[in-house]
Amino acid sequence: MSLREFQRALTAMTLDVRFCATVYERGEDALRDYALSAREARRLAAVARQPGMALNCTLARANRFGAVHDAFPMTCALLGERLREVLDGLWSSSVPDNVQLSGDVEPFAALVEEHIAAGDGGANPYLAEILAYERASLELAQLVRHAADPEALPPTSRWVAFEHDPQALFGPLERVEAPPPDLARGAYRVRITLDRGELEITTFEAAKRGV
Repeated sequence: MSLREFQRALTAMTLDVRFCATVYERGEDALRDYALSAREARRLAAVARQPGMALNCTLARANRFGAVHDAFPMTCALLGERLREVLDGLWSSSVPDNVQLSGDVEPFAALVEEHIAAGDGGANPYLAEILAYERASLELAQLVRHAADPEALPPTSRWVAFEHDPQALFGPLERVEAPPPDLARGAYRVRITLDRGELEITTFEAAKRGV
């Protein structure tokens, strides 16, 4: 019995709801990519049909989503109904290599960036600037997380360009509400500064460019 392959297949079934559904429907045939014995394949097919498997998948997805939401709460809010589609795409293409289920944060951001770059018609007009802002904030937050003495870190800043008033975006999104759909376009810069272990946000308006 190949314990490693059995565990790898079971992990994939738990973390990828699409794969689990395929095993549920096709049985052992869906597990041919794994070096399993016939007995192991039958066991896993039976597991996929157990009532508790749906709960296991839900709990695993919730744990994985927690880290993504902590890093990109406003991006998740802007994605709205598209969020599930993005997460399904992420989780069907990658499986964490650790029991903490970490490692989804940067791949999530990269996948959202791909949607934006592809000119996805469903992309929110504010999505690119909010993603860039949260990515820069995360980069500075990680400096604090990995520092032995965060207060001893020298002041460090990141700049993010906005085409819409950042304050008009941040307020609603922090309340998990949709920003106004017709904000005037302009030229704004947000400076995110890490100083003595704390993040400080400063907004600068250069010039309005009309609606």
